[in-house]
Amino acid sequence: MLSSDSLNDKLKDKLGLSPATQAALHAPDLKLAACVRCYLSRSTLGADLLPSQRLNHFPSSVYVTLNWHLAGTIDRAWMGEDERVPQGIVGTSFCGPRTVPMCSRNPGPVRTFSVALMPDAVQALTGLDMSAHVNQAHPLHQVLDTNWQAMAQDVQNAADDHQRIAVLEQFLLPRWQAVRRQTVGQVDQISAWVQALLIRAATSGLGQSARQKERRIKTWAGLSKRELRNLARAEAGFIQGQAERARDAGASFADLAALTGYADQAHLSRITRKVTGLSPTELVKAINEEESYWSYRLF
Repeated sequence: MLSSDSLNDKLKDKLGLSPATQAALHAPDLKLAACVRCYLSRSTLGADLLPSQRLNHFPSSVYVTLNWHLAGTIDRAWMGEDERVPQGIVGTSFCGPRTVPMCSRNPGPVRTFSVALMPDAVQALTGLDMSAHVNQAHPLHQVLDTNWQAMAQDVQNAADDHQRIAVLEQFLLPRWQAVRRQTVGQVDQISAWVQALLIRAATSGLGQSARQKERRIKTWAGLSKRELRNLARAEAGFIQGQAERARDAGASFADLAALTGYADQAHLSRITRKVTGLSPTELVKAINEEESYWSYRLF
């Protein structure tokens, strides 16, 4: 397990949270590092939450996520300001890369499990054109074939997160080994993955025009080269910025902008608002004080 979401007792008291509220991020097998970004689990079973604390906020993302509702449901979800799920979702869903922040609402207690996958790995494994799935969420059975559906059911039936991860990795590993030479090599950082993807687009196939390269990138990853680079910088900057603020609580946003490769504080603010819907100041406050930003605290 890489990290877990835990607020100190004083903050939990302030938010009115039960100790039963839990979230964790798990690392994949190293042999799947260029296919799987991470696994996430979340439980609010036994927690007495306010309606606002049953929201779940997520940033824009390059990843494809498969999501299991093991207990409870989603009754609303938004991509940016666009409501996409007007009725309750149960079971397993497929969510493509996002160019806008996402928010969902649970009407009651939930236990969820998710896997974040590299979009070009999903394209290599399934043949899907990822550009058709940007800012889209659908029940998994509407997108993936019966082999994936059977695996999803096995994950749903597993006893705990360790078994769920084992089921996923037993399914993915042989398939990934069969196709990985067609895609990018193993990487540790999303920015390195984006760079590798751009290089592969420039050297694949017969057509070498800028338009043909851009078309390959959108088919593999769903997003344009500019969108990929912006999201890669945002994720790397967010992780580095969190670490810097943990080390030095007095670090200014101008300092963080310089540290994380932005032109200036205004540039950092624009990208942060685009990716999360909040300014840097608002985001730090939300991460520190709001239960619904639990996913941000995991990275």
